[in-house]
Amino acid sequence: MDDLQTLLNRTYWFIIIAVACLVSAVKTLSKPRATIGGYLLAFLSGFIGAILFCYLGAEITLYFTGSSRFGLAVGGFFAWQGGDWIKKLVEKIINDKFGKKSTFDDEDEQ
Repeated sequence: MDDLQTLLNRTYWFIIIAVACLVSAVKTLSKPRATIGGYLLAFLSGFIGAILFCYLGAEITLYFTGSSRFGLAVGGFFAWQGGDWIKKLVEKIINDKFGKKSTFDDEDEQ
């Protein structure tokens, strides 16, 4: 079991990058684009966002729990949810605090 933990600690960054790359590729291919350049641009922007959220989720969880396996799982979840989900969540919390209607609610109704 110690060998597996050592291997996980050595390959931690590679696993984070692989998870973010996989998530970004799946999400990019799920929507039709006009050109290959559109796919490439969507993949790169999705990958950068996914790697950021995967890293932040993994590192924050690793700090609080000390478990790199659980940290990678949480990082993968945040990478999958992406920036739109986090932006909606933060805006909802802020608007609930100040009592304003969310601008995302208007977009969903249209």
